[in-house]
Amino acid sequence: MTGGEHIHNTPVGDEVDEQEKNNKYWEHRKAEMIHSQIARADVTFGEISKVYNHSRKHIEKSIKGIFNKFQAEYGLSKKEAEQVIKIMRTKNKKTNSSF
Repeated sequence: MTGGEHIHNTPVGDEVDEQEKNNKYWEHRKAEMIHSQIARADVTFGEISKVYNHSRKHIEKSIKGIFNKFQAEYGLSKKEAEQVIKIMRTKNKKTNSSF
């Protein structure tokens, strides 16, 4: 090497084309992977939503059954039973807030 020569590692000619192809390939693969992950997330969300809604309905039905039983056992109207529960919640909050 003489004093005027420079060593550089920049690709030239066919190397540039090959590097561009490689970059495009990996960009495409990345996009495919992201798309696939989003699709799987959508499926998982749907499955979780079904389980959540089923559980919510079951809990609501159970609560309604307990409420109706409470109302019937004490001979209360719906409004009276709701007032009793509201009073119980208020007392419970005051008791638990002291800790």
